Amino acid sequence: MSESIFTNLAPLPVDVLGTLRDVDFFAADDLSHALGFYLGGVTNQSWVIQMGSHRFVVRLPRQGTPRALNREAEKFNTLAMSELGINLPTLFMAPSLGVKVSPWIDGAPLELEDLRNPHILSQVSDLLERVHSSGRKFDSSFRPCWLLEDLQSSGESLSAEVLQWRPIFEHCRAAFLAGVTLNLPSHGDVCRHNLFRTKDRIYLIDWEHSGENDPIYDLADFTIQADFSETESLEFFELHEARTQRLISRERFWYARQLSRLVWGIWALVRSVQNAADPAHLAAGRRKLQMARESLGRGMSW
Repeated sequence: MSESIFTNLAPLPVDVLGTLRDVDFFAADDLSHALGFYLGGVTNQSWVIQMGSHRFVVRLPRQGTPRALNREAEKFNTLAMSELGINLPTLFMAPSLGVKVSPWIDGAPLELEDLRNPHILSQVSDLLERVHSSGRKFDSSFRPCWLLEDLQSSGESLSAEVLQWRPIFEHCRAAFLAGVTLNLPSHGDVCRHNLFRTKDRIYLIDWEHSGENDPIYDLADFTIQADFSETESLEFFELHEARTQRLISRERFWYARQLSRLVWGIWALVRSVQNAADPAHLAAGRRKLQMARESLGRGMSW
């Protein structure tokens, strides 16, 4: 988020102001004079907000966010990673509202071209290793392997389109979980927008999909969200293996890639029921589902 965005500040929308007035962090502030800049987001919407000399980044949940997310667990994990300097500093979180407040820091998410930069990829590998080997005990905000069960237990009504993917999802999950699995602190949503670069370092932000999962899933999820080819994915896998000096199952990594596609595809389908205003997200989700089906049909080529 470059300083240049502060030339485009404008009064905040009425609905954003209404939400912020319910947030304890801003209870003593006159929000009527607050200015903001919309940063975007998929599951959430993020704003840069300026009040006098104070600048913050505020995350607000979007309509249609599935209830399966455990916001109390997210807060616990977020603060743990902020303490270790892996996440940006966190000033305030209100789990009941899904609101998070961070200080404004000059920087920006990684760009598409950064994901093909070997130096950046090495930093991403090291950052994920810091998470997985941190020794912190995470609560589960999100469990990718048990997505359908958690959606149903949270009260979500699963559409016929979602349910048709259950057999493929369960087959892929069983293959991924076969053999030796680990449960370590994991991020769960390693997209470039959650890799925030300042002049000094890269942070891993937005821990709402975090939990104790197999770290192979984080590696695979990064390659899927970066839209890496099979060759690029294997190269990142081998880079991480070399930097950590640990052998990792190629087969489980391959199945984790398909599982990531299925998870985000199903997530998009569920979100679309209550948020039809984001057709691009739904189309991208359906594309991921189809790619998982096709890959599983062809089988592993490594």
